[in-house]
Amino acid sequence: MENNNYLPDRIKTLLAYLNHNLSGKEEAVSLTLLSAIAGESILMLGSSGQDKIEVVRCVASAFRDFYGSGYECFEYFINESSTPDNLQISGKTFAFLDDIWSANPAVLNKLLRIINDSPVFVAAGSREADPYKAAEERRFEALRESFALHVSVNTASSDAAFFKLINTVSHPRPNKEQETALLDQKEIQNWQQTKIDKVELGEDAKNLISEVRRKMIDYFVSDFRWRKIVRVLKTCAFLNGRNKVDLIDCSLIDYAIPGYVVEGILKQKVIDGKLDSKQHAQYKENIFARHKYYQILKTSVNDKKLEMEQGLQNPF
Repeated sequence: MENNNYLPDRIKTLLAYLNHNLSGKEEAVSLTLLSAIAGESILMLGSSGQDKIEVVRCVASAFRDFYGSGYECFEYFINESSTPDNLQISGKTFAFLDDIWSANPAVLNKLLRIINDSPVFVAAGSREADPYKAAEERRFEALRESFALHVSVNTASSDAAFFKLINTVSHPRPNKEQETALLDQKEIQNWQQTKIDKVELGEDAKNLISEVRRKMIDYFVSDFRWRKIVRVLKTCAFLNGRNKVDLIDCSLIDYAIPGYVVEGILKQKVIDGKLDSKQHAQYKENIFARHKYYQILKTSVNDKKLEMEQGLQNPF
């Protein structure tokens, strides 16, 4: 498969447009876009009023059909009186369903079928910060396992981001450069069917995933969900212009599994000298990687370098 070197710049342009009016929500926006392109639904964690629905609307505007008659987004807030008939999603492109764990088993079963058997991209909201606990209490782990990523949507962390967010009143129209970056449903389908599936898992990625599986003691992750997670990793590599999943793409696993297991593994690899400067440079440039790790790993590299220098100066 040929590298798609034009894609990273295109996706960066697109994200700059999408994030214009959602300051402080950049992480949720980028991961929701990534999931939509991968064809995998996403679980959005956060209390009421955190703009989960605005994130979904924002990502939907990345598609050309948003400005034409082909765009449709189904939005529904689930409550205890909701019924399966309320979820009339067939024919829609995007669906946002908030507060899913308040639904009864019949509604949850309908949602499970929609996610697994239809081409609709589903973003579901959860007020529960821990999706594992919420799903276990409702005895509906199967629904939790249908979401590749579990992403928190938090309040704006800085004053600058907060005031920019509350002063925004509408979605911007794309400029000419941004308009050329917009996505198209047929294009996405072609990527999914002929490009993303051909992305390979590198040996480093396989070894890391194997290590994560061995460390997963408190949380169950089904083979079915691992397939979804890996598809997101492959999509990340593809959109970064590569044909192989590497360690940097694997940082996204920490959005899927609690405990930040990958963070610890990557940091240890730095300490053991198994992550080189080229990989660090790739990490910094990765569009979707968990960017806080870059600083963590950079610090670890500096610590290791200092240890080596001190060792050379004081060999005994």
